[in-house]
Amino acid sequence: MTPPPPPAPVPAPASRRSRAGRALLVSGGAAALALAVMIGWALGRDVAAPAAPTDREAQASPTAAAESPQEQLFGEVNGGFIVHEGRHQVAGRYPAGFPNSPEGAVSAAVHEIRAMATLDPADLVVASGVYYGLDVTEQQLQEEFLPQRAREIAMTMPSGGAFNPNWFPASGAFYRVEPVGVGWEELEDGTVAVAVLSEDEIGDGLGLAFTRTYIHGRQMRWDPDLRGGDWVVDLVTDPIFEDYYDFRPEDYELSNGLWTPIIAGGTSY
Repeated sequence: MTPPPPPAPVPAPASRRSRAGRALLVSGGAAALALAVMIGWALGRDVAAPAAPTDREAQASPTAAAESPQEQLFGEVNGGFIVHEGRHQVAGRYPAGFPNSPEGAVSAAVHEIRAMATLDPADLVVASGVYYGLDVTEQQLQEEFLPQRAREIAMTMPSGGAFNPNWFPASGAFYRVEPVGVGWEELEDGTVAVAVLSEDEIGDGLGLAFTRTYIHGRQMRWDPDLRGGDWVVDLVTDPIFEDYYDFRPEDYELSNGLWTPIIAGGTSY
């Protein structure tokens, strides 16, 4: 399907993935948005600094063991990508403990995008601790993150649709994300830029309901102090929020050589 274009796109060059030979749709320049800036979380720390463990359950020791990385086939396999399921789970639900490799970073990003695809503030609190290393409250999420999500919906909804961001999410609203393809670039040791193509279903609970194809951008950082070493999201780099974004409908097609299709893995939440 062809997604609705963002308002007034301005051409800009796309960065290129060097190690795997595919183009990466998310630039790593100044237009990248830090999560704490994008959603207005005033957490009192530099967004580029290592995330400190919190006392929340999401940062507790893992409670459920999974297969060892040697027993898990993951990464690029036969032209597709198998998402690593993590060495363990946090809060009995969220995969964590990914290999210290670019493919491990991609797997963590896919799980984060799935986990954050909810409108439940309590679930968002736990997922934020697992995949961002942030200690936030439900009130912060309701007051700052969900309004930012409403802005994203307003930018990608079909033209002519009726949507009031101030009423989102109303009872019956839904936000479902299905990652279908990935691309990545290792920027430096311990830092990987990841792009994830997804097929989404969105409804505001007041009559607006639509599907879209969307590109998520994440800059992942290896944190050796989190759960004995794990990937966290350092920056959110969704292209639609960039000042200079070259919208090309063909970039949103899974058949485009930009993407490695996800063929297995990635738990639904």
